[in-house]
Amino acid sequence: MPLLLILLLVVPSAVVAAPRKPAPVKLVNPGFDDELKGWDNVDATAMAGAFSPDKEVQRNGKSALHVKPQSPDQWPWVSQKVGGLEPGATYVLSVWHQGATRVDAGKADESNTCAALKLEFLDEAGKSLGARVARQPLKMAMWQFLAAGGQAPPTTSQAVISLRIMGDQEAWFDDVELTRTEEAPRLALTPPRLALNPNEAGTIHLQVTAAADLPENEQATVEVLGPNGKAVKGVTGQLARQDTRTFAGDLAVPALTAGTHTVRVKVGKETASGSLFVSLAERRPTGLNERGILLGGDGQPFFPIGMYHAALGDYKGLAEQGFNMVQGMGSHTARLQRLSVQEAQGRKLALQIPLYTGGMVGANLKSSQEKMAYFRKSTTVLDWKIADQPDQHPETADEVPVVYAALKEKEPQHPLALTVADPESYQYWGHFCDGLQVVAMPLPDQPLTVVADRVKAARQALAPWQHLSVLLPAGYRAGVVVQPTADQARMMVYLAVINGARGVWWYALRSPGFRLADTELWKSFKRLNEETAALGAAVVGGTETALQSDNARMQSAAWRMEDKVQIAVANPDSGPQTATLKLEGACEKAEIVKGIGQAEVKDGAVQVMLRPGQAVLIAVSKAK
Repeated sequence: MPLLLILLLVVPSAVVAAPRKPAPVKLVNPGFDDELKGWDNVDATAMAGAFSPDKEVQRNGKSALHVKPQSPDQWPWVSQKVGGLEPGATYVLSVWHQGATRVDAGKADESNTCAALKLEFLDEAGKSLGARVARQPLKMAMWQFLAAGGQAPPTTSQAVISLRIMGDQEAWFDDVELTRTEEAPRLALTPPRLALNPNEAGTIHLQVTAAADLPENEQATVEVLGPNGKAVKGVTGQLARQDTRTFAGDLAVPALTAGTHTVRVKVGKETASGSLFVSLAERRPTGLNERGILLGGDGQPFFPIGMYHAALGDYKGLAEQGFNMVQGMGSHTARLQRLSVQEAQGRKLALQIPLYTGGMVGANLKSSQEKMAYFRKSTTVLDWKIADQPDQHPETADEVPVVYAALKEKEPQHPLALTVADPESYQYWGHFCDGLQVVAMPLPDQPLTVVADRVKAARQALAPWQHLSVLLPAGYRAGVVVQPTADQARMMVYLAVINGARGVWWYALRSPGFRLADTELWKSFKRLNEETAALGAAVVGGTETALQSDNARMQSAAWRMEDKVQIAVANPDSGPQTATLKLEGACEKAEIVKGIGQAEVKDGAVQVMLRPGQAVLIAVSKAK
């Protein structure tokens, strides 16, 4: 099926829209006939030499955009902000692209480089509301069509459109179009997707909003349909009138079995539908213990210290720096997967393998099942990742629950993971994963305590057996390189572990325009990973124990290990802090084993004094 047709068919089930003639959205210089006017990033220092208008190679008009990467990891991109978008309407972004004009002008392997585009919806303040992404391998001397589209979220007012080359081959773009393919629906339901535990009665909150004022006597009726399409009995409650266009309320839903259900709301002649997913029962894999600790290939508790975006040639250096896990290759090619597993095994690195190759989830199901069956007995592959930030990809978001259930059916051992950025969705996505990796990227404009807040929120949203890890910024390019100092990186690790993380991951070893190994921070990672491993040993080898503190500005947690207690303490405050920490029973001795600070026992409690931005790991002996 052609890509554009697929995109036009993937309209979220939460709305029913009236057909309307497609309407183009005005763009600045969409055919690149006026040099590079209207396109951002073309003159960025990091992109120097990558872009030029080409009057000799074009599909239409006077010229096309020629993109020539200046290094293999530059991955050049241009963007344009577009205003005046209609909330709830459906948009499709498209472009034509081609590879080198002669086969001998580039590399013979055309699959090394992809053309990509992104349509990112924004609210009035510029906050991202989600993106639609598509990419396609380049072909030599052949113009290809590429498109991505979806429904604008309810608070959309603008968007950013982007074109990118992912790889090191030159390419051309021409004839960019942004089209409103459908107007906003006459009736919209939020949230578009809901989740409940299996075999438990629950409550769901719904809101429906009409595009126009409704008659005063209009009412909203709701029904829940089972996987067989029949109405579920025992649903109680109603949606009450909120204003001239909105109904909202809570519904009590009886216990349901696992599967995909539908919520259907009718107001007058209009109908809106959403998905209600009921998660699986008894789903803890054997690769996790009851405390959410990942088990290694030897069956022993394992604390991941992982890295994103590493090539096979990087595994040796990562192992030497103290990393013990890597996000592996997402290729469909069995030979490449085997090579990555063999290389990791030789370097004593564990692997998390992504299953969302090409940004696909449901379309990859067969391939995913084959990979999992092939590596089922591997002691190197510890878990699989279904999707990365599914909230940002509504076109595949509803596939995640279905794929999770299908994979669980044949994979009782290795955990299935998701990476999620939005704290408000932790609880929802927790229904459809065994491990949740939360994105905590406070830099450049948020306090480091964002890490603590996000990990704590995720821990509260998950069952005790579910694995929780955190993704922290080692560095990436966002116009300029965003990277923590060594002290900031260390503080983020402590804040994550103190608040419940069972693993620490870093983004990234490399990303477009960035190489971690070329930075000063890289020199600190071996020492940082040694300290992270010491914290991890306390987490996986100890038992969490109650700890009282008289200073809320300091963050702390404790784990009992045989005859001692390990206490992690962090001071993210801007000034020096002192805290008195009390364990059950009197303490006899306190010794700092990692970090710089002061700790001593007074009246059976541990008194800790830390400078701003400092953290320590303390070994405490209890009085006999």
